[in-house]
Amino acid sequence: EHPLIKCLGKEPKKSKDVVRPSYIPPNTFALALFDTIAPAGERVKKADPKDPEREITVYADVRNFSDLRKTVTELPDGEMRTALLSLIEVSDNNLAQVRKNIEIWFDSTMERASGWYKRQIQWVMLGLAFMVTGIMNADTITITASLWKEPALRQAVVVSANRYLAESESVKEK
Repeated sequence: EHPLIKCLGKEPKKSKDVVRPSYIPPNTFALALFDTIAPAGERVKKADPKDPEREITVYADVRNFSDLRKTVTELPDGEMRTALLSLIEVSDNNLAQVRKNIEIWFDSTMERASGWYKRQIQWVMLGLAFMVTGIMNADTITITASLWKEPALRQAVVVSANRYLAESESVKEK
């Protein structure tokens, strides 16, 4: 529900649809997590560093390392609290390092999730391939042998495939 995450999703087709992003950058995740467990302070006006004549509205940064550690310590017991405390402890009392540790943790978790998804989808694709082969009654060994033994047939398939690619590229260009 954090605005940094919500804005990454597509516009819902219906007002009741939930907007979910397909990808969350690690730095955005870390900022949203920081803002959720230790929100920034009140909005204040400050001189714009690029143009001192102009004022900009920013959040006052009331977070510091000890406040963050205290806030995380007060979270309910669980895996999230344990993980965050571990990431805080190895950061040498440096808030920027905590954020970097959270980004690395998020990246490695997403890599493992991607690996799991790839393994699962391979089984689904194998099942679909068997179903399509069975429904179409396609004998891949016979097709391969025919293409191997008959150069004219193989050449006709290549020409047909090249024609299809050329037509699909010309449609894309339009």
